[in-house]
Amino acid sequence: MMATRTELPTAAEPEVKRAPRNWPWQLLVFAAFVAVWHLGVQYGLLSRRSFAEPAQVFAWMWDWHSSGASLPHLGFTLSAAGMGYLVGIVLGAAVAALFVFVPFLGRVFNPFMALVNGIPKIVLAPLLVLVFGLGVESKVATAALLVFFASFFNFSGGLRSVNRVLIDNTKSLGASRLQMATSLYLPAMVAWTISTLRVGIAFALLGVVVGEFVGASEGIGWNIKLAGELTQPERLLGALITLGLVAAAVDRVLVVVERRFSQWKLA
Repeated sequence: MMATRTELPTAAEPEVKRAPRNWPWQLLVFAAFVAVWHLGVQYGLLSRRSFAEPAQVFAWMWDWHSSGASLPHLGFTLSAAGMGYLVGIVLGAAVAALFVFVPFLGRVFNPFMALVNGIPKIVLAPLLVLVFGLGVESKVATAALLVFFASFFNFSGGLRSVNRVLIDNTKSLGASRLQMATSLYLPAMVAWTISTLRVGIAFALLGVVVGEFVGASEGIGWNIKLAGELTQPERLLGALITLGLVAAAVDRVLVVVERRFSQWKLA
């Protein structure tokens, strides 16, 4: 008799889990928020001098953006925030690296950095306007100042978080400074860098808007200030929502970047 061939059970293929879809819940939360807002205005729980109807706000936003009237203001705010953001990030990272890799400088200047960091940087905006004038330079300086301190302390913490044993072992193997930077410090700094970039966006926009409050003739912050002075709640809320959407869009881009680089971390 011929022996029957028995087939070995094949291992079940792992089930690929699909990422949960959150947008229906987010849409539901947004709809609930708008409904509460509408009812609050309708029944007098929210003052009409401060809160316009949602339909009025969205209509104003549509007219503002579709007519192109928002472009100069968006361009002014975003260009100033972008320049301040880059200057603050680069300077913060450079000074942090200098203080960490030259410990003497860190010991001397870190107390002064902590002292200046304790001062609310927002109150320095009028001083920066006096120094740099009412143009875009004062807005860039305000944004750069806020971003600088956030990036400095974040990068300092990231560089100091690298395991000292790994540093000593890498040095004992004869690694050069460039090799240590690319194989040790950069992978360890990925999470800190992304965190700094995301926080820096909020600080850059905050700095520019505050600078526009102090003195400007255009920009999203200028629109918010003017709407408050003229009691135009639909314009004020529309400009605020626009600012929030811009910040959320930039943050979303950085989230995608973070996912792309999430595997490049020091184990």
